[in-house]
Amino acid sequence: MPLLHEHRALLDWLRRYVDSFRAGRRLPPMMQTKWVHCARVARLCRDIARELPWPAEDCSLAETAGWLHDVGRFSQWAEYGTYHDGSSINHAQRGYEVLLSNSPLGQGAIPGATQMLDAVRCHNMLELPADLPESSRPLAGLVRDADKLDIFEVVLSYHEQGRLGQLLPRLSGEAALNPALVDEITATRHGSYSNARTIADFLLIMGSWLFDFNHTPSLRRAHHRRVIDRLKIHLPANRDAHMLLEQADSLARAAAHCSPQPCQHLPTS
Repeated sequence: MPLLHEHRALLDWLRRYVDSFRAGRRLPPMMQTKWVHCARVARLCRDIARELPWPAEDCSLAETAGWLHDVGRFSQWAEYGTYHDGSSINHAQRGYEVLLSNSPLGQGAIPGATQMLDAVRCHNMLELPADLPESSRPLAGLVRDADKLDIFEVVLSYHEQGRLGQLLPRLSGEAALNPALVDEITATRHGSYSNARTIADFLLIMGSWLFDFNHTPSLRRAHHRRVIDRLKIHLPANRDAHMLLEQADSLARAAAHCSPQPCQHLPTS
């Protein structure tokens, strides 16, 4: 299922933009890691959109938004040498600004331009903002789901190899959970990174992401990948935390048995 011509042109722009950060023929290793992440998220967006199932033009929109979602990471790393938003910039907002000022999306002639810009701007928020237009919610939700699904695999793979400290150097390796974080997730179904002190805290936040998944095929993938089971292995004994993870896993299990929904068009601009 090929991309629409306008979306191929946008991807060509993205490749040229990323190439501007190369030193000779190579991207810095951390930028290359993000470029590969963008490719995986784009495939997930495309595949989930097909399962929903969205029409071909909307699947093209989804795949393109997946490629674009982390465009702000490249200048973030170039300027600050970190992907930690708290000590640098909000990478999603930076991506939105880059696209608005430098890409064809800023000219408004690309199908779904508003929806893609909103998806990039909102993909790292604690939750989708209440004032986000309804026309932007399906795509923004899809990009958030796909991004989280890939982050699950990256983080769990690093942890299973005993290398997660390399990925999260600011967090303690102590096998403990912050009670304030457990209480926050219990009350709101969201976990703030400001309450994450240990790697275990971060893993619990990841488990809470399932409460925020927006599309059934996304939850289905989390179930088939045994995300919650793999998280539990690395968490300390804590009744409230494990109860939260069981509740999240129940959503994924239920999704695994749901029937596909009727095909719907996205309300694009």
